[in-house]
Amino acid sequence: MVENAAHISLNSSKSMLIRQLILSFLYGEKIEEILPNDSEDVKVVHHLLSIINQHFTDNKTVTLDVRDCGAAYRFLMAVAAVTPGRWHLTGTSRLLARPIRPLVVALQQIGADITPSASGWDITGRPLHAKRVSVDCTKSSQLGSALLLIQQRIGAEEVTILPAAPPSAP
Repeated sequence: MVENAAHISLNSSKSMLIRQLILSFLYGEKIEEILPNDSEDVKVVHHLLSIINQHFTDNKTVTLDVRDCGAAYRFLMAVAAVTPGRWHLTGTSRLLARPIRPLVVALQQIGADITPSASGWDITGRPLHAKRVSVDCTKSSQLGSALLLIQQRIGAEEVTILPAAPPSAP
C-alpha cells in the first residue's frame, strides 16, 4: 500500500465519451449528463442529441450544426439516418471537406435517404434494416465506428470494415 498517495483526476476520453453519449441515446433512450470541463466536441454532440430528441417527430427540417467536430459529423450522420425526422447536417467549410463519402454510400446501400446540399447533407431519417453492411475506412476509422454505433438499431449481424487494417484503430 502506498502511503501519502496523491489522487489524480483525469478527464475521460473525448472519443469514448462521445460514443457513450450516442449509445445511451440510441439504446437507452436518454441523454446522459456531461461535465462543464468536458471538451467542446463532447458539448457539441450532447447539444445536438438534445436537439434530435426534441425534434424527431417534427415535419420541418432541423439543422444539426456540428461546427468543426469530425466525430459528430460522422457519427451523427448515422444517427440521423436511423432517427425519424428531417435533418440538415452541416458544419464549417473545412469540416465539410473531410472524408465522409464512404459512409454516405454505405448508409445509402441499406436504404438511407441522404442527399448532398450546398451547405452539408439533407437526411430523412427512418428505420433501416440490413443483415450486412460494409464501409471503406481507408480515410478514417470513424466511418466504421459510425456504422458500429447503429449496428443493433439496423439489425446488422455483420459490419465489414475495409481495408482489414484501417488507418487508425477504432
